[in-house]
Amino acid sequence: MSTTSASPPTVEAPNYSEDRFAGDCDPNGCDLNPYRMGVQDFPGDGKTVDTSQAITQVPPAPSIPTCGPPCHRQSVVTQFQQNEISQFFVQNGQTIEIPDSAVPGVSGNTITPEFCESQLEAFGDRDRFGEVGGFSQMNQAMSGEWVLVMSLWDDHYANVLWLDSSYPPEKAGQPGGDRGDCPQDSGVPSDVESTLPNAKVTYNNLRFGPVGSTV
Repeated sequence: MSTTSASPPTVEAPNYSEDRFAGDCDPNGCDLNPYRMGVQDFPGDGKTVDTSQAITQVPPAPSIPTCGPPCHRQSVVTQFQQNEISQFFVQNGQTIEIPDSAVPGVSGNTITPEFCESQLEAFGDRDRFGEVGGFSQMNQAMSGEWVLVMSLWDDHYANVLWLDSSYPPEKAGQPGGDRGDCPQDSGVPSDVESTLPNAKVTYNNLRFGPVGSTV
């Protein structure tokens, strides 16, 4: 699935307490996931963004995972400007824009203050993003210097269900609960580590420049 998540980058307390909102950061963020926003035929094998085809990765890039071992390279361009985060894909020389939300009451295909507010209302989620500064804090942080960090990891807290399955599990079938079509028993770290003990990733041909110039 494809996810873009905007969160004010502040100091984070440990993530594994019973209260996932106990830290100084927003663990949820304001996310734009086409599947969660009602467009379930966007990324995937043979879909609009065909994850069965190998393409070049353009950082910075959020994830487009599959339920099994990762086997495809990705091309995602993410652009931040004041009060807006946008994203598009490039595959086979074609630019593919993120689709508009299909959730009633939520419009748009970029992350903006208005999008975040209407999404939170539609899904009944807590506005932790606003509590810790929202876009005001995000704008301030993004004006500074950043470091690109890339890693291969698994999730011992939620099995990455928040990205490509139903999360929280009890919200399956409810507005905002389904984030992808991976089963709820997928992503268990012990399973991933035992079945894919030699999993690896290679990062190369890194480029930076104005959006669109490195594709």
